[in-house]
Order: sequence, then structure tokens, then C-alpha cells
Amino acid sequence: MNAFSYRALIVDSDAAWQSQVCCALTKEGFQCEVAADGLQAAEILASRPFDLLLTELVLPRLHGHSLIVQTLKHSQRPRIVVVSQLSDSRLVRDVLSRGADDYFHKSIPLELLATKLLSLFCLDDWRTHKVEVSSTPVDEPRDTRLKRIERQLQVVSDHFAERIAPLFEQDLYAAEVPSGIMDFAERMCIDERAAIEAQLHVSANTRKSERVDIRRTATVIQVNEQLMEVDAPMQVVLLDVSASGVRMIHTRAIPATDLVLAWQAETLPYYTIRLPLTVTRCRPVGRFYDIGGMFDIPPELELLS
Repeated sequence: MNAFSYRALIVDSDAAWQSQVCCALTKEGFQCEVAADGLQAAEILASRPFDLLLTELVLPRLHGHSLIVQTLKHSQRPRIVVVSQLSDSRLVRDVLSRGADDYFHKSIPLELLATKLLSLFCLDDWRTHKVEVSSTPVDEPRDTRLKRIERQLQVVSDHFAERIAPLFEQDLYAAEVPSGIMDFAERMCIDERAAIEAQLHVSANTRKSERVDIRRTATVIQVNEQLMEVDAPMQVVLLDVSASGVRMIHTRAIPATDLVLAWQAETLPYYTIRLPLTVTRCRPVGRFYDIGGMFDIPPELELLS
């Protein structure tokens, strides 16, 4: 279980499905309660606060649509998400227009659903939680820090999804990275850490946010300001990632300023992070190039002041 703790009310007449959802959400740190019908859910919501209402529309005693309308009147309402067997587009638009936060069909994999639900709260956490940049070691486990960063980046990735998705609809071919590049990257980072510890080198954290080491291949597409592809995709190796930028290594210089970067998240099941990026540094290191970049985060999603 992670450090998050949100209270969720799961409303569905299918007890088996409820149990499976509770299990998936509990793994993400949610505290779950259940209701078998809309009227029971309304009574529970009136008696105590919840962070999330997850409901089916087809419910006994009180329809899910009516439950949502009632819940929206609460002064401190929970996030409202519908997971339903119904998929009529007009119904989806109506529920979302009334104030529901999201709508999913019941065919969605439960691990992915749990990830999506937790991401609803990431933007609020992102705006309120500012990480102190320090040269002292961070006690928090590496995987916990990476999970928080990837949750934050997921919010931005979802924001750009419609604009970036067409770049990846075609079959992309990007040459594989050379076999020795991972070993080179690891040796380079070890040498840098040793130099910093010996006070022979000071690493300036220009991103002003905590970084996590990561060794992962990623696809880079050079784009223009309209996020239109201008050159063939390439494969790079990620060295570290933060909520505001990334460091990577490649076999040649990348002349473009504007890129789209995509990689499989390490802590988010089945999720590919895809973000626009502005190159801020490209310098030779041995026979490779050390490349730094800042994610193009819109003002309404900006984490750092």
C-alpha cells in the first residue's frame, strides 16, 4: 500500500464485481465501503464524508443517475465516477455535463481503473505538494518517489492525449538503441555520484524538483510547435525523470528543440506516458550525447512556482 489514503464508496448490485474493485483500489491505498443499491448509498453519503463515489447507473431502489444528482448537491461532494455496463454516448455526455468526473465502461481492466481513479486526486496533490530540493539523501524509497512522479506526469499526459495520440496511431519504427548504451549510462551515473560525494563536481538541479534514476528506453519524435511530426522517430535511454523534466542519452545529437517523448511507465500498469518536451541541453559525452529537457506543462497544470 502506498502513502495515499482516500475513502471510496463503491455502489453496485453485483457483489462479486464490487469485491474485485475493492481489492484493486485497496492496493492503491483507498479505504473502501460498499452499497448494494442507490438508496443505501445515498444514506451512507449523508452520514459521513467520502473522497470518491464509484457507481453503476443501473441500480435497484434509486437509479445511479438520481444518486449522482443528489450527491452533486452536497456542499463537500466526493469525486464522482461512473463505471457502467451502459455505453450510450448521449448518456455519457449527460452524466459528465452534470458534473461527474469520469465515465468508464465495465470492460475496463480493474488495475487500469484503479490507476485512473487515483490519478483524479494527483492534480490536487500536485498543486499543494511541493517537493523540497535538497542535496541530502531522500529517506523515501525510490519506488515510492517514482510512483508519485509518474502519477503527476500521468495528469499531463492525459491532458495532451488527444493531440499526441495521432503521432502513435501509425506503425512506428525506431532503430533499437546500441547494446552498450545501457552499460555506458550506468557507468556515467556512478562516476557522477562518486564525484559529487567527493565534492569534485556539483550537479546543478536546474529542474528544481526531485529526480529519480530510471533506465528505460523511450521513443522520441521530433515535432513542430503544432505537435506535428517533422522527422522519423528515434529510441533513447532515460537516465532520470522528475515532475518537470527528463535526462536521456542518445547516439547522436538531437537538433530539434521540440519533441514528443513516450515511454512505458514503471509503476502504472498498462500506461504509456507521452509528453511534449523542450530540449534544454545536448552535449557530447564520450561517443554518446547527454540530452536534457523540460516537459511543456500548461499553466493550469503547473506544479512548480
